[in-house]
Formats: sequence, structure tokens, C-alpha cells
Amino acid sequence: VEFAPRPVRDLVAVARDRDRLFPLLKDARRPETYAHVVEPVDVIVQDVATRGQAGVALANRRFLQEDGRLLLAIKARSEDVTREPSAVFDAVTTELAEGYELLARQRLDPRHEDHLAVVARPR
Repeated sequence: VEFAPRPVRDLVAVARDRDRLFPLLKDARRPETYAHVVEPVDVIVQDVATRGQAGVALANRRFLQEDGRLLLAIKARSEDVTREPSAVFDAVTTELAEGYELLARQRLDPRHEDHLAVVARPR
């Protein structure tokens, strides 16, 4: 990890002191590549900057315990830079609702412009 980018080094350092935090350095869009090492979890924290953010959450839902929670940061500009953030948020949360019950949503402006925090549980 000595030559890893700083965020990766920080994640590994934080996880070292927390026995229930497992840093998974994989492509979240391909859960089949890490399914063999993941057990059911209480919480999934998803903070990815890519298109298809709802799809990533839906694909990884299988790892979440029945009473677990998804904490998701939707980044409108990563999803679609050409659309209004509110339209992106509506589209992503609608897709997310296929597998999750949305419990809370909150814009993160002004600290994180065009971001929406979502708390959800699996359906």
C-alpha cells in the first residue's frame, strides 16, 4: 500500500483499527469479482463517481442484510453532466426504488454541490 494513492492509503489505515470495516478495493460495478470474499453486511456506504450509480447499488444489494442500510451519495454530474441535478436525482432514486425502500434523502449543497445523500433499506 506504500505506493497507493492517498485515499486508498487513508482507507487502509482507518480500517486497520476497525475490525468491522473491510476496505474492498475493487470495481463496484462488477460484484462477481469479489462476491467470494464478502459476507452479509449491516451497511453499504456507496460513494462512486460513475454513471449507473443506482445500478451499482442494486448489483451490490445482495451483500446487504435484510435489515441493513444503504448510505449512498448520488453525484449528479458524474451520472449525467447535461441534465439538471434534480432530474438526475429523480431518475436515480426511481431506479433505486426497484430494490430499495428510500428512507431519507438530502441535498448536500453548498458543501457538495449537485450531490444527494440517500438512506435506504433493501426491499
